[in-house]
Amino acid sequence: MTDAAHDVTSSPEPSRSLIGLIGRSMAVALATAAVAVLCLVGLNALAVSLDDEPLRRALAESLDRETGAISDSPEAFNDCLIPVMTLLDDGRFVERIVTAQRVYRLERPHQPCRALEQVIKRGDIDREEYVAVFYHQYWVGHRLLMKTLVPTFGVSGVRSVFWWSTFGLLAGGLVWSVRRVAIVGLRSPEVFSPLAQALLIASFLLFHDLWNRAASFTSAPSNLLIFAVLLVGPLVPLRAWSTSRGAVVLATLGALVAYFDLLFGAVLIGFVCLLASISLSPASGRQQPLALWYQQPRLRALLAGSSAYVVGFLATMLLHVVVADLVFEQNVLAFFWDQLSFRLQGGQRTTLPEEINVMFDHEPTISRMVSRLGERLGVIGFGSVTVGGSLLVLSGIAHVFAATWIWRRRSDRDFEWFRLLGLLLSSLAIVAWYVIFLEHTLVHARLMVRLLSWNIGIAAVLTSALVLARAPKRGTRESGVR
Repeated sequence: MTDAAHDVTSSPEPSRSLIGLIGRSMAVALATAAVAVLCLVGLNALAVSLDDEPLRRALAESLDRETGAISDSPEAFNDCLIPVMTLLDDGRFVERIVTAQRVYRLERPHQPCRALEQVIKRGDIDREEYVAVFYHQYWVGHRLLMKTLVPTFGVSGVRSVFWWSTFGLLAGGLVWSVRRVAIVGLRSPEVFSPLAQALLIASFLLFHDLWNRAASFTSAPSNLLIFAVLLVGPLVPLRAWSTSRGAVVLATLGALVAYFDLLFGAVLIGFVCLLASISLSPASGRQQPLALWYQQPRLRALLAGSSAYVVGFLATMLLHVVVADLVFEQNVLAFFWDQLSFRLQGGQRTTLPEEINVMFDHEPTISRMVSRLGERLGVIGFGSVTVGGSLLVLSGIAHVFAATWIWRRRSDRDFEWFRLLGLLLSSLAIVAWYVIFLEHTLVHARLMVRLLSWNIGIAAVLTSALVLARAPKRGTRESGVR
């Protein structure tokens, strides 16, 4: 991601070049997403063309066990739904390549694990009990992993691979970042980045419910992608994020996250990890005064990098809808918008079978969403709602103090204003997601409350910045986060 020839931070027209930088990043990301979609369609074609029987036998073996069955999971709903979507073979071959099918039970509860058992033992769902619908809003890239990994390692084996890979990645990153802290020393101006990285990794390990969900078929693939960003990102030179090559890499990341995303926060955690990575990246040279904000290399990198990632993700999702609209003889765009708008603000769906639409007819409110999240705070509080709530209160206090401190030092040329601002905004992005995807947060509160682990981690990082700012640095009489 080092492409100095395309770095425009020294342009003679900085305000115009900032817009041009963002536009170029978005254009490169769009082109990258188009290529990625072709590759992802090819992967889907491979998944659909592989024989179903090895997967069916491996799933059948897991059903016969008292423990280790695919339904034996904190995310049993989706962990059962994914293999159903992999095995259902309604429609033409090209249709199954583009879009997977999901099942709805004609009465509550939905019981996808029951549907999976029917598919395994009978070869199909009970059509009087369930209805299958092409699910156009997701790629469901998990189908390829199901067809390739489960027959080889079994359900328990794949879960072990996911669990050990997740914790091995994070533990290795934690050890590496703590080692860097020990090497540079707490009084060094360079200590903040590895210390912040260690705190964020520790927050994921402690508060993100990974002990229960690291082995999940639903979230493990995207988790591994995102955690790798948090480990590698802070080591990337700052100027690399705003290059064309950087845009290609970040758009590819966005496309891969889209391939596995089921809207349970993977794209958001990827986004905030990216903001943190850019905020912690090493910079060279003296930063400009705040009045020349458009010349700030870190701000330029934040805007260019986040634009490339977001465009890569959105374009991959929307191009999937475009391809589906060409393949299916129906208005797929209307289906996609109906599903998306329901996740945003609720209301009755209109594009599902009539008997299913009435199951999703309610109006969510912010107060209900907050109440539901509050009831699930034990997920981030070691099983205790009180502990979880206390952690959030302390985190909120830390955010307020940090925001005030950052604002007061805005005129200090030696203060890395945009470094801390990027971290603070990444925390606010979690809250914004909850409000925007109101219905989805309300319904899936137990899953979505895990995202608050990021706010706790950022609070710890901002607190460490406040402490380090008051401590004299080695070899100087000055203090501050550099």
